[in-house]
Amino acid sequence: MMKSILLRLSTIFLISAVAAGCGGGEKAKKDKTAYIQDLSSNNYLVRLAAVDYLSKNAAPGDKQAVLPLLKEVREGNETIRGLAVKAVGRIGDSRAIPELLKAAESENSRLRYDAVAALGSMLEDERVRLVVVKALDDEDSFVRYMAVVKLGETGQPEYAESIIPKLRDSNDYVRSGAARALGLLGNPDAIPYLLNGLADPSSYVRSLSATALGQIGDSRVVPSLQRTLGDGSPWVRNHAGWALYRLGDNSGVPALIENLSSPVADKNSAVNEEAAGFLREMTGRNFGFNRNSSKAQQRAVIAKWEQWLAQQPQQ
Repeated sequence: MMKSILLRLSTIFLISAVAAGCGGGEKAKKDKTAYIQDLSSNNYLVRLAAVDYLSKNAAPGDKQAVLPLLKEVREGNETIRGLAVKAVGRIGDSRAIPELLKAAESENSRLRYDAVAALGSMLEDERVRLVVVKALDDEDSFVRYMAVVKLGETGQPEYAESIIPKLRDSNDYVRSGAARALGLLGNPDAIPYLLNGLADPSSYVRSLSATALGQIGDSRVVPSLQRTLGDGSPWVRNHAGWALYRLGDNSGVPALIENLSSPVADKNSAVNEEAAGFLREMTGRNFGFNRNSSKAQQRAVIAKWEQWLAQQPQQ
């Protein structure tokens, strides 16, 4: 898949140049209709720019773009095919299903990934369901992950049976996606497997397993989640605290308040920021925590949370 990604990246400057007009001087901004018309151009770069635009901006009403996009899915090179698959997926027209099913069986893993993502909006079709479920066992972990995500987004509990085995996948990205999906599906049959997920080597999987248990809503998991408050990862403790509160148990609130002092962060978020968000969501209270404020200001907010907690009735 990496080779495919690099190939796509190599076209970015060409696409940008064509979209901007290539010729210098000021270029009027094109609307979607103009890009759809460009799909019929004999100039490859013009078509590439159009397909790229539609891969990000196409909508269900853009039916007139479906047939020329499907032509690119059938006949285009690796780069344009993937973009065309994304575009028809955004449109969601059933006429695209046969070509998307073929793309989902491609030898190109990136194209399979894009096809499964596109088919995820068409799961009412039995042929599509079979292919997306089959993709759960794809040799490529990215494809497996996308299949898990799309089945989870349906919210249909019957897909839990197919997703549960992915909690044992060799890839922690897939396992975390499975935990998230099972929470969205809400099928209680997943509970024993999610409890096992609380002991997964990946803190991300443990976090999302805790969240899923809270979403499913069976209070019998409370003791297990309470033990998870002692997890070595502050991320996991955050999610366990949220899950417990959702199940009517506030024993995780002190852990969340404690995590307001945590310095741990990754490229997307910070433990203290996440804890503050969970506390606001859970309690409806907002004492104005800001991860970028001074330490003194943060301590003042934490003190307000501690005061609030002390005023709550003991369970």
